[in-house]
Amino acid sequence: MESLEEIFGIPTVRTSKRLSRVVAARLRPFGITPEQWTVLKRVSEAEYSTQKQLAERADKDQATLTKILDLLEKQNWIQRVRNPEDRRSFFIQITEDGLRLKTEVTPAVEQVFSELTSQLNEQQVKIYTDTLQKLEFRAKQLLQDAEDLR
Repeated sequence: MESLEEIFGIPTVRTSKRLSRVVAARLRPFGITPEQWTVLKRVSEAEYSTQKQLAERADKDQATLTKILDLLEKQNWIQRVRNPEDRRSFFIQITEDGLRLKTEVTPAVEQVFSELTSQLNEQQVKIYTDTLQKLEFRAKQLLQDAEDLR
């Protein structure tokens, strides 16, 4: 009998890596990486986000997020605006160039997922998303439990 790692762990990691490579290939012509795209998309979803709020929504640690934001700012896709209520923090906002990029990139990314799910029916997609949400929630709980033990 196969172990749970063989049934769930390895195929999940392998699929995630392959999907990341496909998305990276589709994003390459736009000059943006999947990590940068994730952050840019999250920035576009809220007009005024602090870096801390953005780190949580993009699921990035502060150091990684800072590096990504620096790259996005260098490309003029985002801007940092000083928080008038807290001089130590900044709001992160998408620029006009960033909005244009998002408009161009979104169909390419959506196409990847359309192609990925093209052989699944609506019920299979629902079962997959429900199961994935449960696994993600449980993984979050286990991570919190591990952090609480420290």
